Amino acid sequence: MTRPLSYLRRRRGFTLIELLVVIAIMLSLAALGIWIQPGVSARQQAARGGTQLQQALLTAKSRAKRDMMATGIRLAISDPTGNFCENLTFIQRPDDYIGGTVSVAAGSLNTATLSADPGGNVGVLDYLEIGGNGLPHRITGVAGAQLTLFSNFTNPVPATSQFRIMRAPRPLMGEPPVLLPKDVGIDLKTGLSVAYLGGVQSQLGANVDILFAPSGQLTGDFAGYDMVILWVRDELVTNAKQAFPSLIVIYGKTGSIVAHPVSMGADPYEFAKAARSSGM
Repeated sequence: MTRPLSYLRRRRGFTLIELLVVIAIMLSLAALGIWIQPGVSARQQAARGGTQLQQALLTAKSRAKRDMMATGIRLAISDPTGNFCENLTFIQRPDDYIGGTVSVAAGSLNTATLSADPGGNVGVLDYLEIGGNGLPHRITGVAGAQLTLFSNFTNPVPATSQFRIMRAPRPLMGEPPVLLPKDVGIDLKTGLSVAYLGGVQSQLGANVDILFAPSGQLTGDFAGYDMVILWVRDELVTNAKQAFPSLIVIYGKTGSIVAHPVSMGADPYEFAKAARSSGM
């Protein structure tokens, strides 16, 4: 059916006021998106950082089982403020070094001389033990077969003495560090990342090695601990509970690695503790 010409003439477009209203609404929505977007992005980045940490721990645990060697990750302060760890280094603890004999002279009780140069098998922060059950002495310097020790031996040691060197964890060759997203880190210095031993809480230090035994349980510095809690958050937000945080928790008995939200109640670790009570 054909419309009369007078009807077509009566049809009109939007008025100026209607157009202005539509434009105002569009501008308001755009401004709201710009205001919300940084918060959404920061939340996503913090969540991704927690996921990366959890995945790195799972990878280290799996490798410990595969290689039958204690394997883990090293957390070290790396941001300019001196509070956060922003990259994760894979580490592995080699077997003890045993070979030949050792002696300690009367005039230099903080220096041990091996019967052969250990090459690159011994380094600073390893420990020397003589006789199989003696007090371990931390090595602070290596020059060929000569080892400088942090503490003195009480008495000279004859050149026929057996020894072992308990080697510290080393970075895994060929494994690049895992970099967390920009402005996301593990809070190590403000008392938020903690460990529990026998129900007693202690703060983690600025440099932390988390190692898994081939059995999957925690070993090294945290052997026997109930759990280790790592607080991952946005570094730019002052209030830690509002910094889109997540807790990555390693349970010592089972080796389970679980992500928990931070409780907004009096105890931020409430959910992590509840999971442990249920058998984690």
